[in-house]
Amino acid sequence: MASICNKLKPLNWGGKKASNPLFFGLIYYFSAVFMFMVAHSRIGLEYNIISSLLSAISDAALLTFPYVFLPRRWRWAVIVPGFIVACTLLINSWYLPYFGDVMPPRNFLMASTIDHTLIKCSLAVISLRDPFIILPMIFCIIVYVIYRRDISKNPIKWRRKAMLSGVLALLFIVGPAKGFAAIYKSIPASERTLSASWKQYMMPGTAIFTHFVRHGYTCGYLSYMSIDEGIKISRKDIKVITEAGRRPLPPVGTAIAERLRGNRDKNLIFILVESLSSSSLDRRIGDRYITPCLDSLISAPDAVVFKSIYSQVGPGKSSDGQFIYNTGILPLYDMPLVSVASSHHFPSLARELKKKKAIEIIAESRALWFHEDTNRAYGFDSLIDRSMFIDDKIAPDCQGDSTTLSHARHELSLLPHPFYAMVTTLGMHGPYNAGETPQIFKDGIPAGMGEQEYLHHVHTAIFDTQLRDFIKWLKDTGLYDNSVIVITGDHTPHKIIGEKFETIPVPLIILNSGITAKSDIAAGQIDFYPTILDVMGRLDSASWRGLGNSLLRPRAIPRDPLHPDSAMAALSRKIILGAPWGRVE
Repeated sequence: MASICNKLKPLNWGGKKASNPLFFGLIYYFSAVFMFMVAHSRIGLEYNIISSLLSAISDAALLTFPYVFLPRRWRWAVIVPGFIVACTLLINSWYLPYFGDVMPPRNFLMASTIDHTLIKCSLAVISLRDPFIILPMIFCIIVYVIYRRDISKNPIKWRRKAMLSGVLALLFIVGPAKGFAAIYKSIPASERTLSASWKQYMMPGTAIFTHFVRHGYTCGYLSYMSIDEGIKISRKDIKVITEAGRRPLPPVGTAIAERLRGNRDKNLIFILVESLSSSSLDRRIGDRYITPCLDSLISAPDAVVFKSIYSQVGPGKSSDGQFIYNTGILPLYDMPLVSVASSHHFPSLARELKKKKAIEIIAESRALWFHEDTNRAYGFDSLIDRSMFIDDKIAPDCQGDSTTLSHARHELSLLPHPFYAMVTTLGMHGPYNAGETPQIFKDGIPAGMGEQEYLHHVHTAIFDTQLRDFIKWLKDTGLYDNSVIVITGDHTPHKIIGEKFETIPVPLIILNSGITAKSDIAAGQIDFYPTILDVMGRLDSASWRGLGNSLLRPRAIPRDPLHPDSAMAALSRKIILGAPWGRVE
């Protein structure tokens, strides 16, 4: 690189001709290196400064390579991919703290999913370093505008093009070589071979982040987008799927089976709570319990309670949770499934329960996350949206769930019996604003607890009070006696609330089912669907029993409920992308 720089005529900043266009190429290259270094520091893509530098050198070389061969009047075009990459780096600096992964490419095209919640999340993590991700490309634009005539006028000789191509190729190889070396070292010495390392290096990752660890930022996206989504369902696949959904069931006791059959004519009210985790249950802050209502429901003699249900959602988070619960199928772990399968026909609770009416009540607009499409895909008859709005304005977070549950009261009172209603809340979605959150715990933040974690418990306590009023209304109107009530969380709190929440389970609470069952044995969200069908007396006759296991029956305990069985994940992927049940008209 030094020998090349010596042959280049220096740029005259006094206004004379910048006669050597290669100097602009160097400016662009080192601007890109700086951009990636700042982004790595900001996002946390690299584990140390040396690794970050090697990746930045590699990615910058790939971005600079086209400049060598661009026609003179098109040399400005090299800034376009640089600016696009800078924008994606900036977006990921806001996205990754919440979702724990890099943003899938499809999400960049889902403008309709941007709402007040996502804007609030982004504003909460904005850093003073963020402008330095974009500024390098802006600097390149300024330099090009000032010296555009000379940069676009002078040619680059083919000899220099060949030499620069070789140098950039060598610089680019640094990044993939680093990723390959890391994989090679991670393999046990007894199994370590170049072929085994290469196979693992080229294997598609279950998370997008793995593509970046192996291939670098730019090539990581290219590697991810090369994954084949064109799955065609064969007769053999149909047989496997059918057998998976109709496998034999372990028996339950005669008395329990009789009580469960008695639930067939009951309503099902499914309350899906944003970011509810088991961490707040049966816990004090100071002299006050966080969730006295939920604690009392859990301790009731007629409750079915499983506290150790581990979240198995992918990059879609809330929408993935809704998908798992309604269909008994795992989501996609490398893309938001609503972007590829929201119009597919899926077997579902609504279809298996065979109620007179099945409705979905959501806090946000139906335009977000393709709710209108998924509502039909899951077999609901209608969708009631914007339940968190008051006079066409979004209710404050502390009033949001109260407003949603108030809308639910109105809608449920109008439904013919028996019905199925899924009510999804949003008020507990972080990040939380301390200035807008009431101080309900007089002793404040306990020692060793972060502010966002504390505020999460405060918002959970507020929801608990609102849930108490909703349960009281159900009992006062007689709906409680005629309904099975399910309360659970869509996923654990987002990463920014606290790192430890990734391994904290969500609770499953079922009321008025006629049986009592309480367990701390580990399970996954995939087990919700068959368990609810079982509680409603429909599992034995269901045409689709889901891929999980009913928690009311004997079952094998998963070794790692946080990471579902790979065969089950692969079968779910085939179902989602292959659409074996067709599409919703």
